Amino acid sequence: MITPEAAVHLRHNEVKVDCRNPALAYRAFRFRIWLKSMRAESAVEKLERLGLWRFCFGGGQPFAPLAPQVEARLRKFFIPEVEAPREIGSDKREHALLVVRVKKC
Repeated sequence: MITPEAAVHLRHNEVKVDCRNPALAYRAFRFRIWLKSMRAESAVEKLERLGLWRFCFGGGQPFAPLAPQVEARLRKFFIPEVEAPREIGSDKREHALLVVRVKKC
């Protein structure tokens, strides 16, 4: 079961439109990754404020809604992954160590 808090997060990360130019979007994505690897987060944030990422990744046609059968099949497929964190274990220290390991990667 997806909690209301998770549902809000999922809606926030939803992509509703295609990119205008896939090659430009790919290069912008690689450039942003490179900037982050060079620890230039301030440059990434400045380009965000200038609207470069929005220009590169947006502007295309809106995606068509999923067919109900496809959405049901995807939900059935991904529910185990969504529910998996609850099954990590009852030992909270084990869960905390797992979260720390994931954040370091």
